[in-house]
Amino acid sequence: MATRYQTLMDELTEEQREAIHLLLEQMEYSPGDDDYKTMDDIAEEIGSCRKTLYNWRTKNPTFMEALGLATQARLQTLAPYAYGAMSKLLKGKQPSTKALDLYFKQQYINRGGRR
Repeated sequence: MATRYQTLMDELTEEQREAIHLLLEQMEYSPGDDDYKTMDDIAEEIGSCRKTLYNWRTKNPTFMEALGLATQARLQTLAPYAYGAMSKLLKGKQPSTKALDLYFKQQYINRGGRR
């Protein structure tokens, strides 16, 4: 049985699927990094224009949901790194109050609380 993400991806064009891949890749870099791609770069790479990419990201429910699910999945793969970094901040000689705040907020959310 196909997942919701797979079903959504099947409904998208090849250009839209590639755009999602490139937008996820863009998250890995900051503007100014050598490998950072602007929206114009991404649009050109998929053979489209920036306005079309904008419309997909803001007005196409299927694309928006697929991008959201792909982003969530990508962030879940990074969670162990985030917890490791936070753990280092909490265990230091002077624990970071910001790390403590984030830790307790995350615990609250994980227990069903809302922020």
